[in-house]
Amino acid sequence: MPLLHSRPNKATFNGLLDKVHRRLAGWKGKLLSLDGRATLIKAVASSIPIYTMQTTKLHASVCEELDKLNRILHGADLLVKGIGWRIGNRDQVKFWQDKWLNDEPLLKHHGNASVSDLNCHVSHFVKGDWWDIDKLKMVLVEEVMQQISSIPVDFFGTTPDAQIWNPTPNEVFSAKSAYSLFFKPSEWSDSPWNSY
Repeated sequence: MPLLHSRPNKATFNGLLDKVHRRLAGWKGKLLSLDGRATLIKAVASSIPIYTMQTTKLHASVCEELDKLNRILHGADLLVKGIGWRIGNRDQVKFWQDKWLNDEPLLKHHGNASVSDLNCHVSHFVKGDWWDIDKLKMVLVEEVMQQISSIPVDFFGTTPDAQIWNPTPNEVFSAKSAYSLFFKPSEWSDSPWNSY
């Protein structure tokens, strides 16, 4: 932060905004996943301005610019929360890492064995024209295995796997569904602490 001989204005903080933008535009950020970029935005947008804010009140336009970055972060989080997969030919969807069965990846539900191949596709668990029940039993808890085995394999067809917007019945994004997803009550609303 330069020494100030006059009242701070928007131009006074251009260096701060440039530093935040340079850090976000670096080559490392381009190699990160969507979740990694969200974490980078959160860390950079909150840590770089701290030193300046200890000595000077930030101009309103600078705060708005930093808020814009945070809104991008929340938009990215919202997309991650709402996007899922419609299974087609089973060649693109990762069995453990993608959200294709429920609202979260199957990796959170595995229980019986260690996952040896995190990058395997849904097709790895199909044998001929039905699910490979023996493979499913080795790596999943009974409840999840039953849920998967109840889906007919020939139901999938030959169309390619496609990303969809889970919160709507027609699987197409709408601002209303995104708004509802964003303001959905948190999982902490049933906490025993709320009853006091």
